Amino acid sequence: MNLLLFLLALSDYSSAAKPDNITLAFVSNYCSLQNVAYSSSQLINFTSYEYDQDLITPYQLSAYIFYPDVIMQMAVDAINANPNILPQTYVNVKRFSDCGTWYPTVEADYSGYSGGYGSAMTAQDVAEQNLDVVGVIGNEYSTTAR
Repeated sequence: MNLLLFLLALSDYSSAAKPDNITLAFVSNYCSLQNVAYSSSQLINFTSYEYDQDLITPYQLSAYIFYPDVIMQMAVDAINANPNILPQTYVNVKRFSDCGTWYPTVEADYSGYSGGYGSAMTAQDVAEQNLDVVGVIGNEYSTTAR
């Protein structure tokens, strides 16, 4: 719902006559998903809709990352399919992880605490290396933010 409201707020941005692209960054603990390749903190081979019961564990971190990602991607797909929401605008998605690559005990090691330094480095990567990103969406947080 928040993603849809954010994109609706961008509708003034898309009023130009020429087709335009905007890019959103999804930031999450993608390290909980196996078989994902990265370039720095950006995922480069992730396909949101590919569910694999051997890789996604119900009620574990992998499911808590996978299902919200699918929902966010479905919202973007619905927006791109409806020419009345963001006319002449296509929404792209880039995904970023702040917890590195998958490792066998990632599900057990997840504590729920802030990503700290990893989150700061991911934010810097998104901001400095991905100038096309106009918004960031995800479930990351900081225990120091007020």
